Amino acid sequence: MTDADLRRIGEIIGHTNLASIKEIIRNPNRIQTWTVAQCKDVIRHFREKWPEHAHRFTLTGRKSDLVAAVAAVLTFNPKALVSGYHHHYRGFHTPQVDVPALIDHAKFKGNRCPFIIDWQNLTAVAIVPSNQSAFKFLLTSDQVAELRKARNDRTLGLHLRLFSQAGHHESWDVVAASGINVYINKEFITISGTKSKAGTKKRGHHVAKPLDVSAKAQESMEVEIHCQANFTGICVAELASFHTTDQMIQSVLRRCRGVSAAEKKCEICNKKKDLMRCSRCKTAWYCSGGHQQQHWSIHQRLCKPYRSRPKLPKPGGDALDDDICVGESRVSLNCPLTIKRISIPVRGTSCHHPQCFDLRGYLRYCCVTGNWQCPVCTNPCQFKDLGIDEQMEKILKETDKEIDQVRLFPDGKIEPITLEEIRREHANINSFKNNRKRKRVAEPPVSGEPPKKKTGGFDTPIVLD
Repeated sequence: MTDADLRRIGEIIGHTNLASIKEIIRNPNRIQTWTVAQCKDVIRHFREKWPEHAHRFTLTGRKSDLVAAVAAVLTFNPKALVSGYHHHYRGFHTPQVDVPALIDHAKFKGNRCPFIIDWQNLTAVAIVPSNQSAFKFLLTSDQVAELRKARNDRTLGLHLRLFSQAGHHESWDVVAASGINVYINKEFITISGTKSKAGTKKRGHHVAKPLDVSAKAQESMEVEIHCQANFTGICVAELASFHTTDQMIQSVLRRCRGVSAAEKKCEICNKKKDLMRCSRCKTAWYCSGGHQQQHWSIHQRLCKPYRSRPKLPKPGGDALDDDICVGESRVSLNCPLTIKRISIPVRGTSCHHPQCFDLRGYLRYCCVTGNWQCPVCTNPCQFKDLGIDEQMEKILKETDKEIDQVRLFPDGKIEPITLEEIRREHANINSFKNNRKRKRVAEPPVSGEPPKKKTGGFDTPIVLD
């Protein structure tokens, strides 16, 4: 940065001493005190200085976005735009990041979305606060064509994953709330920033979501990251393959119900007699050892250790005493997430309530949010903990589609609740609320009595000492 740039910044912020201007721009907290107009004037100055790089520095958005753009423009160095660099801002301590060590970290492969089958690391770069980083990689034409398809029509994704130096996957929306900008092929990528989870949402099992940039896929990819957040770690470009929702549903069905006789056939020749089963996952069948070896290159991506059928607890849990008599319970036949009739009723192994939710709706919800949490009791409910409720499945088959709710009695009796009964209950509740409102209305004062003074509100005088 030249003295002319410093003098121009001084004119904008109202300082003339070059030494004091340098101290101000080296302190991110001082930059946050600038007004929106001052931030925009500084950005405009450098956009005019580097017109070929003007697209990197936005003039729109909230003040936090403008402050991040100012910090990015002050650290920008056009001569440093090479593959795999990170350029630090003078005046700040730049931590050292060992990229290969973090990729080999024991937790790097864990805590990922169960939809993901495997992934290929394309490249990685260090990310440190008050720095800008960039990297390049190439894709084939077939990969670009697959990535450009709609989300429901593809099983391949191009992801940017953040992994901190402390050994944790970080969500982009949380880091973006503190300040991080991403440019792909000179195009700004919008990231909606959210605060970290709190309250009941914090109780679920959270999976850090990567940044899906599949829609921006090209044969030559250039990625730039301007980080002003308090994040130290790496950003890894991954080419991930994942299951479809139907495949995930079939996995749950096989785990809970086993493999039917019609599905037992050799994966290579479809032979149905004299079969051998995979000893690891117990879901794949082969007629010979040669066919198993031939199919292993494909099956090894899907083969997971066998898990026994999950045992769902009885409604009420084991905490109930034998001397306590449980009364009737009311259960909805609609999913609390989709508000539609449940097709495959599931619960978690830690759910002690009779209310179920739909398997397809729950999988889609968790895939989008990354929060694996029971929508009824808010306890963590991971994919491995899902089980099919056979009693609720039987109720759904025996109940008419017009029935939305049923009563469950301790002796196993089931009583449907009709729509007319629900309407009468709602009418009784509304009438009860109206009666309570009438009682709250004050009676008119008796003639001759002065009206009561108000004890609160804006009409009450306030005495200041």
